[in-house]
Amino acid sequence: MHHEERSRRGDRDAAPGRGPDRGGSIAHGPKNYTRSDLRIFEDVCETLVADPDIDPSRMRVTVRQGVVILDGRVRSRDDRYDAERVADGIRGVLEVDNRLRVAPDDFYADLDPELKEGIFGLLLDDHRNVMVMFDLLTSRRGDDGDDRGLEMASIARELLAHSNAELEVLYPALERVPDLARDIRTARVEHSLVEHLLGELDSIIESNPEWMARVEVLQEMVAHHVRKEEDQLLPRALREIDPDESRTLGDKFQRAKELALKRHDESAASRPSRSRGKGTPSPELTARNASSTEDAGKSARK
Repeated sequence: MHHEERSRRGDRDAAPGRGPDRGGSIAHGPKNYTRSDLRIFEDVCETLVADPDIDPSRMRVTVRQGVVILDGRVRSRDDRYDAERVADGIRGVLEVDNRLRVAPDDFYADLDPELKEGIFGLLLDDHRNVMVMFDLLTSRRGDDGDDRGLEMASIARELLAHSNAELEVLYPALERVPDLARDIRTARVEHSLVEHLLGELDSIIESNPEWMARVEVLQEMVAHHVRKEEDQLLPRALREIDPDESRTLGDKFQRAKELALKRHDESAASRPSRSRGKGTPSPELTARNASSTEDAGKSARK
C-alpha cells in the first residue's frame, strides 16, 4: 500500500510529459498509444515557462503529428539551443523544427509607447491573436469536425477583417514610400492567396484529411506573411510614421476592421446553415479585397 502511494506520488512529481525514472530509462506506454498534439503542446509550453534560463515570451509553439515547431525570436544562440533541448525532451515529441531567430534587441519591446497605441500596436495584437488561434486548432487535429469547423470560422472572420483593414488603411499609407512599393505589392498578393485558400477550405468537409492539410498550409502562409511584415515592412514603416499619424491610422484601421466584421457577420447569418460561416469569405469582404488588389495592380502598371 505504502509502495503504491509512493509510486503515485512519484508520477505526480515527475516533469511534464515524463514518466517515473526506472533504472535510468523513461517509462513507455502501450504500443498503440500516441500522445496527442494538444498534450505535447501544453507540456512544451509549460516547461519553457518553468525554465529560468529561457524567455519564451517572443516564441510561438506549434505541434503537428508529434513534430514541434518553434518560431519567433530569442535573445541569444544559447536560448535558441536551450528551447530546442527543452522541446526535444518532452515525451511524445518525434522531431523539433527550430525556426527561432536570434534578435538580441527586441525592436517592438523598445517601441515608443505612443506608437504602440496606434496602428502598430493593433497590427501586432492581431498577429498574435490569429496565430494563437491557429496553434490551438492544429494542435487538436483529432477532435470533432464540427468544433474544428467553428474554430476555423473564427479564424477566417479575423483574417478577412484584418486583411480588409490593412488593404484599406495601412498599405495605401505606406505606398508613398518608394522602397516599400514592391513589398506592398507582394503583401497584396499574399492576402489574395490567403483568401483563395479560405474558399477552398469551405468546399471540403472537416472530416476529410485534405481539410486539415489545407489548414496547415494556410497557417504557414499566414505565419510567413506575419514574419515579413514584422521583420521587414513595419520596422521601415516606423521611420516614416510619427506618433500622431500612427494614432490616426490606428483609429481608421479599427473602424475599417469593425465595419468588415459587422458585414461579415450579417452575410454569414444570411447564408444556409451548411456553410456555418466556416471559412467562406463574405461577398462584401471578397469584393473589397479584390478591388484593393486590382487597384494595386493598376498603380503598379502606371
